[in-house]
Amino acid sequence: MHGEQRLSTVGVIGCGPINLSIVRYLQAAYGDGWRLLVFDIVEERARAFAARVREFAPAAVEVATSTEAVLHAAPLVSIATNTPSPHIDSLAGCPKGATILHMSVRDIAPEEIERHDNVVDDPDHVLRVNTSLHLLEQRHGHRKFIRTTLGDVLRGRQPGRRASDDLVVYSQFGLGILDIAVAAHVRASAEKAGIGTWIPGFHR
Repeated sequence: MHGEQRLSTVGVIGCGPINLSIVRYLQAAYGDGWRLLVFDIVEERARAFAARVREFAPAAVEVATSTEAVLHAAPLVSIATNTPSPHIDSLAGCPKGATILHMSVRDIAPEEIERHDNVVDDPDHVLRVNTSLHLLEQRHGHRKFIRTTLGDVLRGRQPGRRASDDLVVYSQFGLGILDIAVAAHVRASAEKAGIGTWIPGFHR
C-alpha cells in the first residue's frame, strides 16, 4: 500500500511495544537511511523509546513535540495508543500519498476517516466496540466508506490505493491468524529447545 520504494521519514505516535515492533520490522525490511519521528503524550516515554530504537536502528531518531508535527512530516505514520476516543481531528497536513497505520483504531475522528481511502483487515472485526470506523458506521448506517481489505490487496483483487497522491488509512483490529502464527513459532522454538509440557486433549 505504501508507495515509497525507500523510506524517507517514518512517524510514530504512541511509544509502546506495538510501535517498537513496527519500527523493528521496518528496519529489517528497509534497512538504514530513513528518519524516525516519535511522539508520546508522556515525553519521558518518547525519549526512552527513541533510546531503544537507537540500539538496533541507526536511523536518525527525533522526539517530536506534537502529533501534528509527526503527521505533517512523515509519509508513513504508525499510530498505536491506548486512547478510548478520537483525538486526531484532521489529516489535512499530511504529505500527499501518505499512509497511516491506524493500529489502535480509535485515534482518528470518524468524519476525518470518511474523507480518505480506507483499507481494513476485516470489516466485521474492526467495526465494533466503538472504534473510529464503528462510530462512523453507527452514524451513517452503512460501510461504504471502506474501499477494500488487506486480503484483497494482497491477492491482487484491489490496488493498494486509489491514486498515488491519495492518503490511505489502514485500520486493523488484529486477526486470529496472527495469534496462530505466533503460537506456531513458540511451539516450534520450544520443541527445538526441548522445553515445554504437552497437554493431551487440550483442544477438545
